[in-house]
Formats: sequence, C-alpha cells, structure tokens
Amino acid sequence: MELSPEFNIRVTSIEPGTVDTDLREDITDKELLEDKDYGGDEAKLKPEHIANAVYYAISQPEEVNVNELLIKPTGKS
Repeated sequence: MELSPEFNIRVTSIEPGTVDTDLREDITDKELLEDKDYGGDEAKLKPEHIANAVYYAISQPEEVNVNELLIKPTGKS
C-alpha cells in the first residue's frame, strides 16, 4: 500500500472455491478429510476458470485495481 502510488503496484486476492485438480490426493490430515465433505458429486471449477479470472485481473487498465475475486462453482454458497 505504501509503494503502490509511486510504483503502481496492484494486488489482487483470488479466492477460488473447489477446483477440479489432484490437490486433494495429497492431503494427509485425516481430521481435515473427515471434517470436510469431499464427495465425488460436488460442483467443481475447471482450472481454466481460475486462469480466466487471473487474466481478467491483470488485463485491466493501469488505473484499475481488482482487489478481490471470490470464485465458486454455481450452486455453492
């Protein structure tokens, strides 16, 4: 925030919902796995959806800062 005006540094927080990746295969925390419903029928985003959001944020004009993007599959709260 302090350097942003001088150097035009822009920061975007991208918060994806469930994305269809292999990441869950590497989760070893049994408590986390039991606490979360990781059923196979839940709605998931494609990695391309997140890539499109990143592209959107970085393709804005210099005077625009996209502060936050919350991306979830349709039907998820």
